[in-house]
Amino acid sequence: MDFYAKAKKAGIHPIIGCEVYITPGSRFDKGGNKGSASGGSGGHYNHLTILCRNNEGYRNLLKLATIAHMEGFYYRPRIDREVLEQHSSGLIGLSGCLAGEVCQNLLRDDLERARETAETYSRIFGEGNYFMEIMPNGLQDQEKANRGVIQLAREMGIPLVATNDCHYILKSDAEAHQAMVCIQTGSHLNDPDTLRFESDEFYLKSPEEMWKQFEDFPDALKNTIEIATRCDVSLPTESGKLIMPRFTPPDQRDNFDYLRDLSYQGAWNRYFHHADEKDWQPGLVPSRTLTPVGTPPPCPENWEVIRERLPLVVSDRIDYELEILRSKGYMEYFLIVWDFIHYARTQGIAVGPGRGSAAGSIVAYSLQITDIDPLEFGLIFERFLNPERTSPPDIDTDFSDKRRDEVIRYCVNRYGQECVSQIATFSRLGAKQVVRDVARVMGMSAAEGNRIAKLVPDELNIRLADALASSEDLRKCREEDSDHEKLFEIALLIEGTIRQTSVHAAGIVIGPESLINICPLMKSNSGEACTQFEHKHLETLGLVKMDFLGLKTLSVIEDTIASIRKKGIDFRIEEIPLDDRKTYELLQRGRTNGIFQLESAGMKDLIKKLHPETFNDVIPLMALYRPGPLKSGMVNDFLDVKHGKKEARYLHPDLEPILSDTYGTILYQEQVMQIAQKICGYTMGKADSLRRAMGKKKPELMAKEKKSFIEGAVSRGYSEKMASELFEAIEYFAGYGFNKSHSAAYGVISYQTAYLKANFPAEFMAAAMTNDRNDTTKLVKYVTDCREMGIPVLPPDINQSMEDFTVTPNGIRFGLAGIKGVGEAAIGKILKERSLKGGFIDLRDFCERVDTSVANSKIIECLIRCGAMESFGKRRSQLLEVYPQALESAAAIHRDRALGQASFFDGFGGGLTSEIVYRDIPELIESERLQGEKDLLGYYVTGHPLAEYEREMRSLSTRSAAEIAELEPGESIRVRMVGTVTAIRKRKTRSGDVMADVVLEDLTGEFQVVIFPRDFETYQPLLVEGAILVVEGKAGLGRERVEVTLDSMKPLKAAWEECVRAIHIDLFSEGLESETLENLKRTFKRYRGKARIYFHVKTPRHGEVVVQAQEEYLVSPSRDLVYQIEDILEQDVVAFDVAPYKPRENANGSERGWNRGGASPRAEYN
Repeated sequence: MDFYAKAKKAGIHPIIGCEVYITPGSRFDKGGNKGSASGGSGGHYNHLTILCRNNEGYRNLLKLATIAHMEGFYYRPRIDREVLEQHSSGLIGLSGCLAGEVCQNLLRDDLERARETAETYSRIFGEGNYFMEIMPNGLQDQEKANRGVIQLAREMGIPLVATNDCHYILKSDAEAHQAMVCIQTGSHLNDPDTLRFESDEFYLKSPEEMWKQFEDFPDALKNTIEIATRCDVSLPTESGKLIMPRFTPPDQRDNFDYLRDLSYQGAWNRYFHHADEKDWQPGLVPSRTLTPVGTPPPCPENWEVIRERLPLVVSDRIDYELEILRSKGYMEYFLIVWDFIHYARTQGIAVGPGRGSAAGSIVAYSLQITDIDPLEFGLIFERFLNPERTSPPDIDTDFSDKRRDEVIRYCVNRYGQECVSQIATFSRLGAKQVVRDVARVMGMSAAEGNRIAKLVPDELNIRLADALASSEDLRKCREEDSDHEKLFEIALLIEGTIRQTSVHAAGIVIGPESLINICPLMKSNSGEACTQFEHKHLETLGLVKMDFLGLKTLSVIEDTIASIRKKGIDFRIEEIPLDDRKTYELLQRGRTNGIFQLESAGMKDLIKKLHPETFNDVIPLMALYRPGPLKSGMVNDFLDVKHGKKEARYLHPDLEPILSDTYGTILYQEQVMQIAQKICGYTMGKADSLRRAMGKKKPELMAKEKKSFIEGAVSRGYSEKMASELFEAIEYFAGYGFNKSHSAAYGVISYQTAYLKANFPAEFMAAAMTNDRNDTTKLVKYVTDCREMGIPVLPPDINQSMEDFTVTPNGIRFGLAGIKGVGEAAIGKILKERSLKGGFIDLRDFCERVDTSVANSKIIECLIRCGAMESFGKRRSQLLEVYPQALESAAAIHRDRALGQASFFDGFGGGLTSEIVYRDIPELIESERLQGEKDLLGYYVTGHPLAEYEREMRSLSTRSAAEIAELEPGESIRVRMVGTVTAIRKRKTRSGDVMADVVLEDLTGEFQVVIFPRDFETYQPLLVEGAILVVEGKAGLGRERVEVTLDSMKPLKAAWEECVRAIHIDLFSEGLESETLENLKRTFKRYRGKARIYFHVKTPRHGEVVVQAQEEYLVSPSRDLVYQIEDILEQDVVAFDVAPYKPRENANGSERGWNRGGASPRAEYN
């Protein structure tokens, strides 16, 4: 579709076709090796070129391309002669390249089979529609094939055509093309076994070159013109009339009438509190809940009666929107969306409150497509659907990610399997990915590829050429040596090419007929139908994309509500108060782990600064927390005005009603539209067009818009100077403007999750852990959150745990599904057996009752090692020793039962199994016990290997691994971190130097330290598994985990003594005895060092007095010293003054980085 549209635009006649794989046998045959081209019936596939003569041929090509994927796929999408014959009308066939069936037979000197093949295809395509190809590529096999083809063509009267087997544009592109082949096949350029082209002649040859090659065959050359002239396919090049699915209302009613009835009935349920209040105005008294609380009175049957009883502002808006939907022909679209959302709600599937601009529609709100009142929050319909443009509506819907597929299945059943499909998406080689891929195929290490990729600036969709222009480091990298020069040369050529095909995460299309008549289909990896076109091309064809997004947060909300209702509480998330004090306190403290869209470190910082007090303070958060507003100073202005540090400034008083909610800042796109309407008299449709124009930033377009804007403003009595300044202000802020409808809709989910965490913390955290049980980083973060909230997280228990994390009177019980290595089948069997016959008495009882084919030795070992069987009253070491015996005994019982040889004693509840004897052996050593918990649960349950060092770690660290994990992609900060070494991977660079990736773990998670060759020799002696190290460097998100580029590294003990500059001791004057002070002095003298001592003496009358100890009492801040001080004073009273992290200097004397959020001068131990 791209090719067709761009060719038409350039005045080039496009030829639509496809080189297909055709199997000599049946497309359903799946036997044999992977293979490639073959000329015999037992071969795998051959190549055949098919071109479309007309639109009928195009439709047949769609069918062939679909059948090749849906029926004939075996390593490659294949058709066969049978299906080709069925769909050959309107097509031209060419014999193909060297991999074609005719050429393959000729290369084997099988002239007779080649003749039979040519006859068959000539008959299938029809007289004059099959051509024999000759090609110039310099290969000996091709020259032989050409001779044979020419001979056959003359003998059989089949026309020749001179073609060009073209794989790249310029001859010089051959090496870049070979690199692309290696990327696709996972091989290296220097690999002798890799698939490679044996010539550099597969480029687009000029007419002169083709004439020179085939001057003896002028007809073959002239036939290219004939074929091109005959190929005349007409396709749309821009979006036109929508091809809508057919929606049939009940009782064969008209679609518009049905939509109007549904809209007014829904509006009655939304606005019944304001029935008969004709002059009601929204927003004068803010709603306390998102949707009305209580049961609405019976709804009048007639829409006109409802209309008369609703406020004018409601009925007028509904009528306005309905009329636009009717005039645009979008009634069916709204009914289809309403239908599948209505189905989801009736099935108890969680549906989001809306996303994107659809929240600006009162019809969508009335139909429960969205859940946020556009009147209450000032959302604009024209931002969603501009009546002055032809762009179709776009309603994206969030569903619980666990049940999204149910809604898609409903659509498949409702509209027909052949009419519903997922959508393909093509991943292209971006600037960072292309340098990684080219580095790999050139034989460079993954670390080197990553190093180069990290030099590419973190800008969305940046091109490699632009990156080279803006980054001096990247240019220096290019100039390092000839290999790096070659890498960039190739990367620049293949950047932007398609790397792989995948399925759109959310989009589906629904057609009024079989989609095979509109676009080609293929199978996704899951076996579902998927279009071969991207969504933009489907929209050009008139198909409407509908996004069904699986949102994990909705599953968290769903699970939390289910847990609340188990306590007997009739809870409805739609009815939660929007003024809940606990919720705003939680937000103000930045306790937003697990809160939708508010979890990152930067967002937490913004929330604490903004200090939200109302729901209208929550809405702007997503609009503010974006690179544009943050870098432009807009956020600071917003906060300063909100907190009364400065006055809001309006260019004209008429702007205040529009901008007062955002403190004089133009934050939302809707505000741009409202300004244009108010100041210039624009219709909302024209105002939306202005908004779109500003987003394109085209100078000539903006000059035209500015002229129109100023003229409109002047005609309404505003000064030209003010209008010009206002336009410039709008133009500046429009680049950062955000969709308020989306911000408001997602603000609802943020508020709902915050409310649940604040008011039902155990239920919410259990749900969050259930849904993130496979994300170790988040799980550790949630466990830490629970501990800080005073909610115990209990280890898994074979007799207490359910599948998911569950709330118990004693805390949150770890779910069995969270144990790695224990599958669904085993969990299901365990829970079923427990529900039927009660808990398990001991290990033998468990093995006898749970089928050992489901709960095998590996699963039982996992259950023991993670501590899930400790309720049996035995040590893990004992259980590990005897479980093979228990399994063997149980297996014998299961065999006897299967043979009908149950023991006589089975009727009394037991069999004659031998008693398991537990030897009195020591428990597993702590490190082994804890490692088992970490490996299987993702975190340490009964302790932590670093627990005894927690004081030092918290004092020295400026950031934890969990905090770094909250950074935005591309963001980096200078840190000091402490962790124990868990893995070391040494590798050599291309130049032979040694570097290392070292994985460490702190109290919150893992991080990886990259040690480059310049530092490796220095720090190699420290790289020992189990060593506790203090590392300083630049941290950010790596590809797999938090990553730190090393600046310096020291053992914990050395770093502690070096960094602690002073010890601060709290003393209370009351009851302080001289003997206590003498004991402290004697202790200080035993631990001489460099750290100063400060006493913080607290007195009843004079408050706190700080006294510095004399020089003779400088100490070494060892752990033993701290223990003795606190033992003398009988309480925890010690704190430390820790030196901040100073980055190592570069060769030019400048610092390597900066320290953000370094340790407090007086970092508390606890």
